Amino acid sequence: MLVDELSESARRDEECFARYRAAAALPKSTPDEKRARTLALQASLHTAAETPLLTARRALEALTLASLTAEHGTRHALSDVDVARTLLASSIDGALIFVAVNADSIKDAGLSADLIRRAEQIRQDAAETADRVRDALRGRD
Repeated sequence: MLVDELSESARRDEECFARYRAAAALPKSTPDEKRARTLALQASLHTAAETPLLTARRALEALTLASLTAEHGTRHALSDVDVARTLLASSIDGALIFVAVNADSIKDAGLSADLIRRAEQIRQDAAETADRVRDALRGRD
């Protein structure tokens, strides 16, 4: 169920931060330790970018469902759909901020660019879907 997947995303985000903190705490006295620490940090940053990307994708799925509800659902729920649109759009924006922050710290330029590209696609899809919800709500007034 989508709500369970979103809750799982929050738990995974906490795990990502814990992995990053553990990597940051690795010793860095020798060249080998520095190399191992850098690899661990970069791997944790990649996961820390992928996780909110998945969260944003899941929230976009929920926003798509809100669009269907706006078009076909009961008129009594239209204000709830409008609130859902606002909250989901904000959650997508917030998740994509985390993607950008983590992608900016990834040294692999190709990987970083791919993460940003996917985030921007989700941002565009979310804006279009939120507009569809808003338009459907206006059409039901």
